[in-house]
Amino acid sequence: DVIARADADVLSLVECDEYEQHWAPKLRELGYGSRWHKRPKDGAPDGCCLGFREDRWELIAHRGLSYHEHDRGAILGLLKRRGSGERVVAVSTHLARNPESSAQQRLRLRQVAELMRALGEFCRDHALDAAEVPCVVAGDLNAESLEEVTAVAQAVCGLQGLDVHPLLFGAADVPSPATSQTLRRKSRIDYIMFSDNGLLTRIDDDATTTAPLPEGACIPDPAHPRKSASYAARSVRIA
Repeated sequence: DVIARADADVLSLVECDEYEQHWAPKLRELGYGSRWHKRPKDGAPDGCCLGFREDRWELIAHRGLSYHEHDRGAILGLLKRRGSGERVVAVSTHLARNPESSAQQRLRLRQVAELMRALGEFCRDHALDAAEVPCVVAGDLNAESLEEVTAVAQAVCGLQGLDVHPLLFGAADVPSPATSQTLRRKSRIDYIMFSDNGLLTRIDDDATTTAPLPEGACIPDPAHPRKSASYAARSVRIA
């Protein structure tokens, strides 16, 4: 119901299990094509899923990414709008758990650096100019501060001389309410970040598909069966 109400052109699902049996056919019923990349751990049933409205977008290429450290990954896709031919690179990712852990935060920083390097390689492989083809990254970053993650990752990439996608150095963010609420925390750990180069614009009046969580509530609960609340992905549009 959340996905149907959002009517998003492109969507990111993380911790997506039973993909072949459930999600792929259900998304197809709603008009979405999709691709999925499993978490690298042998026994893990879930992964990251990238969905796109097939009547509006054509998938040109995609790539799965398994991070070298920790059991997490991402999926990258190059999409072309039917009719107009506009292109966009969309990414769904899930980073290391435990937002409160400084050790895990260091791991997440390395994962962001690895993602930005892979994103740069993906764009070069398909002859994409970042000034002409925007990028959107959406998913569970398990970080309470996007600014901290990107700033330190910038420093890491700069010191190591890594050739990364310019999104790392020029990303805009789509604000949202808290997406994780437990007895220990109430914070936003899920993000949508996009190229801040004038090719995408934020839709400021976009409404969330899930009402903000009341004080004292914990999720998952009957209204929020997953560990984090879901919000509409109709948050950015091609300018």
